[in-house]
Amino acid sequence: MAIMMKSIVFRAFLTILLSWAAITNPTAQEISGMNASCLAAPAQPDTILYESFENGPVPNGWLEIDADADGATWGSPSGSFSVPYGHNGLCTYSHIRSGISTAGNYLITPNIEGAKRVKYWVCNQYSTNPEHYAVMVSTTGTAIEDFVLLFDDSITGKPTPLVWRRRIVDLPEGTKYIAWRHYKVTDSHTEFLKLDDVTVYRSIEGPEPATDFTVINIGQNVGRLTWNYPEDYQPEGKGNEELQLSGYNIYANGTLLAQIKDVSILEYVDSTYSLRDNPLQVEYCVTAVYDESIESSTVCGTLHYATDAILYENFENGPVPNGWLVIDADGDGFSWGHYLNAYDAFPGHNGGHCSLSASYVPGIGPVTPDNYLITPKVEGAKRVKYWVSTQDANWAAEHYAVMASTTGTAVGDFVILFEETMTAKPTGAWYERTINLPEGTKYIAWRHYNCTDIYFLKLDDITVFGTPASEPEPVTDFVVSLIENNKGRLKWNYPNGYEPDKTDDKDPLQLAGYNIYANGSLLVHIQDPTVLEYIDETYSSRDDQVEVEYCVTAVYNDNIESQSVCDKLIYDSQSDIILYEGFEAGSIPEGWLLIDADGDNVNWDYYPWTMYGHDSEKCIASPSYLPMIGVLTPDNYLVTPRLEGAKLVKYWVSAQDAVYSAEHYAVIVSTTGTAVEDFVLLFEETMTAKANGAWYERTITLPAGTKYIAWRHYDCTDMFFLLLDDITVYRSTETVPEPVTDFVVSLIENNKGRLKWNYPNGYEPD
Repeated sequence: MAIMMKSIVFRAFLTILLSWAAITNPTAQEISGMNASCLAAPAQPDTILYESFENGPVPNGWLEIDADADGATWGSPSGSFSVPYGHNGLCTYSHIRSGISTAGNYLITPNIEGAKRVKYWVCNQYSTNPEHYAVMVSTTGTAIEDFVLLFDDSITGKPTPLVWRRRIVDLPEGTKYIAWRHYKVTDSHTEFLKLDDVTVYRSIEGPEPATDFTVINIGQNVGRLTWNYPEDYQPEGKGNEELQLSGYNIYANGTLLAQIKDVSILEYVDSTYSLRDNPLQVEYCVTAVYDESIESSTVCGTLHYATDAILYENFENGPVPNGWLVIDADGDGFSWGHYLNAYDAFPGHNGGHCSLSASYVPGIGPVTPDNYLITPKVEGAKRVKYWVSTQDANWAAEHYAVMASTTGTAVGDFVILFEETMTAKPTGAWYERTINLPEGTKYIAWRHYNCTDIYFLKLDDITVFGTPASEPEPVTDFVVSLIENNKGRLKWNYPNGYEPDKTDDKDPLQLAGYNIYANGSLLVHIQDPTVLEYIDETYSSRDDQVEVEYCVTAVYNDNIESQSVCDKLIYDSQSDIILYEGFEAGSIPEGWLLIDADGDNVNWDYYPWTMYGHDSEKCIASPSYLPMIGVLTPDNYLVTPRLEGAKLVKYWVSAQDAVYSAEHYAVIVSTTGTAVEDFVLLFEETMTAKANGAWYERTITLPAGTKYIAWRHYDCTDMFFLLLDDITVYRSTETVPEPVTDFVVSLIENNKGRLKWNYPNGYEPD
């Protein structure tokens, strides 16, 4: 959010800036006087000129020369402008009718100082009539004799539908003007040379590279590279380009790894490093290859291959790979991998297949599985990571266990390490699990059991590692406190050793977020590790007293959670608070009333480019000067919903700019209705500000019978903004003294206890 101050110079700048912002989405009428080709200009920072000819075949600043004096040149006859469809809309065109011409028609750009390259699209109007033209340049002026030939081109007839061809021409040093000369063709009233989407650049770059390049380690040191077509490439549009995309080259640490000759292949799986016994960092790069040999610039990504992967299986070659064992302990003839139709029909976690076991077999009905899927021998295994899913969210309660054996593969050899009954938010949702294995583990089994008449349990992307998971660090300095309107505030700090601006690809644990629990149930999953606070409104409307134990865990990659850190909070049903509003919705709250007594159509509102709120990003504001309008003389009322039993109001107020701080306002109350004349004055002041956006707390006792409170911004002009936030209305006049905040205790060296806290809310030491 941009935060704005008002000063003599900057205020004028804001007026211009926000006037532009007001027409970010102009209407058709507003566009009619603009150059639409400018609105459509490409976003490349090195673009000097872009023209799409949507507003006419010879735009302002361009020059056409009818060198053969036949009366037909670029853009004539004028009635034809709507006839020759362009590359991406309308286009410009040239027509010759004087017999075989050796002079022809010139279309010349405006001055393009610094130009290094031009890209354009060209086409002939009729498939049977070839056209001829040249690209010429001038380093001086726009007379015909100033131009020299740079590129000569014949557009041969093609079968319909007509084909647009892209041309890219590098320009000589000092180029000021470019001309397209249409000449050396036979006259005909029905043939045109068409030109469109001319772009002039100040730099020279290679052909378009691949886009959306990503690299991931899919297990056992196998890398998957994916990318997308170069920008503007159309898979079905072969023949439209001067350069034809012919494939891709894949590089690993600068060495050519693979050449892909099929442009439709957009993925490559590299198993080169799967058996390495030392760690390695690999930079993968892909280039788009044109005309079999011309490469684009590289697009790159890096993978760090670890050394501890013992086994990886993605079940792409079958639901029970070679060396794996299944046991049908319930003897019903159905086990892991016995449903080949489902194997082909139900996708895996990150591929087309997975392994699966059923508790309901289509065409047969419910079964009661006790099915084991057992790995090959995995000597030295310390940890297993896998993905698990249920096929149907409405029938999700499949039950399974992960078991380990230090001896053999008989059912009696295995002991349970972990078990769960599945849930699924959407159909087919996949969940990642990571489990440390006991010393001496030789076999791992997934046992599907203790359920019936559900559907399918699915298993995929199993990786067995030779090292255990690192012990994840928990959060620090966790504290919970009760704030306005019976809400709970949870605050914590980063785990020990975590640096938010530094990531280490070699660290197997990467902080990914936090889980918040309330009385043992997951309350919220926070996916941004820089978020260190959560406000819980769950208990704000309770009628009874309740004690809640909040716990927070740090969540790392692979969904590994740290130990929980906990604290308790008591919510009191006898809250003294009638109303609290922090304006966090970014709008006037429901039930509140605005009165624009001065009738200028400007009132209290959320202005996102003003100062931050008192204790958050948002607040409400009323202007006495608005950049896109100018000086105002406000008389604006902000009125609360109806209040019964109100005795005290507390709020925070601020002036936006310390230099322009003399905003005047009043707090007024009504014991009857919400008409202006119903209110009487309780308190008024003219603001001052020590610093931009300084906030001040005000507490006012209300008269008996108060039903509505209003803040009236008036009796001032040409300041900036009056800001209002964190309004709390109480049912008693005795406010509870504010306690200290952020209290936390910790054990430090030499078995000493450290107690830390912060000032009470609202206290300012200066």
